[in-house]
Amino acid sequence: MMLPKKFGTLLLLLSSLAGVQSVNANVTFDYDNSSNCFPFGSCPVNEVIEYQQFYSHYQFGTDPLEITGIRFKPAQGGSGGFEPTSLSFTLTLSTTLSNVGSFYGDYANQALSNSFAANLGVNTVTIFSGTVSLSSSGDDVFDIAIPFATPYLYDPYAGNLLIGISNINGGIPLTGFAAGGSPLISRFVNGVYGGNPNVFSEAGYGLATQFISTATPIPEPFPDQPPLYVPEPSAPAMLFAGLGLLYLRRRQKWIKK
Repeated sequence: MMLPKKFGTLLLLLSSLAGVQSVNANVTFDYDNSSNCFPFGSCPVNEVIEYQQFYSHYQFGTDPLEITGIRFKPAQGGSGGFEPTSLSFTLTLSTTLSNVGSFYGDYANQALSNSFAANLGVNTVTIFSGTVSLSSSGDDVFDIAIPFATPYLYDPYAGNLLIGISNINGGIPLTGFAAGGSPLISRFVNGVYGGNPNVFSEAGYGLATQFISTATPIPEPFPDQPPLYVPEPSAPAMLFAGLGLLYLRRRQKWIKK
């Protein structure tokens, strides 16, 4: 049964007042003007021990969302496709106040640290830990999927999103992942190059990434602007104010007499 138009308008108004808004199914950072083998590729004389990538909260809007998957894609113009390959690693998601790219003056404005632990923020959750088989067709699509053991509830108001990858064992031979430059991403790498430590942070560069999220409405936990608080007058104050007004009126009558 179709509701009259006025009832549909009323329902939309009530939903808006309740702070319920729809969430996009995918949030994509699609910057692929270069190729990079970190963190899953087998780079020549290069080994990755820990990898972190930071994503600006601006790309996620203003409402909390539940992230249920992460996908990467192969670099184009090379040997991007690969057969199923087993890798083991631990992947965490975290909400961090470390700044991202060229966004400065934001509330998430702490400098990136060359320490994996120091960059972690609140609400750090292990999303996956174990062995998985990854593969790719080599096409320009996000088909390198990381399975999630548990969803992650992310609130853009709390800071930027951070993925952390550690305990990496294995690699995908001669394969580059789509990567590129953007003010919306940054990364930290702790690795070994030619037998020597290779530790660095890089603002404005990282892997092209797609986050899969629920498409169901999620209530907003707090309004965009906090409501103005007007304290209610206490009962004694109201009593004294009333007595004062009564006295002034009687005094005016006495003066007129």
